[in-house]
Amino acid sequence: MENSQAQTLLEETAALLCTYFGAFCNLYGTVPLYRALRIIRKQNPELELTEEQFLTFGRSCTSGGSHSRPRSS
Repeated sequence: MENSQAQTLLEETAALLCTYFGAFCNLYGTVPLYRALRIIRKQNPELELTEEQFLTFGRSCTSGGSHSRPRSS
């Protein structure tokens, strides 16, 4: 896979996770990360997302990292 394709995939995955995190907050308030990952994997079986990647993303959201807010188009 070319580097630009890999970067796009990462951006698409990050955007998907931002959408899920927003939905979890709006619909449920607080959702444990293990349950959030289980929901995301069940609804997106084609998504190759490791637990480590997911937790890193989650930490970046809670610490004000680059994925803390969805980008507007």
